Amino acid sequence: YNKVSGFVEKMREDNKKLKALGFIKNNKISNKFLPKLSFDFFSENDLNWYKKPDNKYVKDFINSDFDLLINTDFENIFPLKYITAKSKAYLKAGLFNEQNSKYFDLMIKMDKSKDLDEFFTQVIHYLSIINK
Repeated sequence: YNKVSGFVEKMREDNKKLKALGFIKNNKISNKFLPKLSFDFFSENDLNWYKKPDNKYVKDFINSDFDLLINTDFENIFPLKYITAKSKAYLKAGLFNEQNSKYFDLMIKMDKSKDLDEFFTQVIHYLSIINK
């Protein structure tokens, strides 16, 4: 949460518009994760019988025409993969994994540490090369 918040703040300082959607791996969202400006959350309570997320925040996120979706899921969590697959984002970036090739346009290969700060650094680096 703190690393994603830091990334969001950094991008805002660069005048980027962002929307973050987080998944809480239990049934109750604590006060720490209450929605704030540009952050929404969903939990296991928001998953249907097939583990597909089903709430207003998720539906709005999926139906938004984002320029870029950055998936920070390092654990292959199905609801996050589902959102990525259904998203209308023009470009989708995420962690390199053979299974992910059908979901992402840009994949970042990370070593075993899978550090989120390093992942963000690599995504920004490669996007800056692509977007000359």
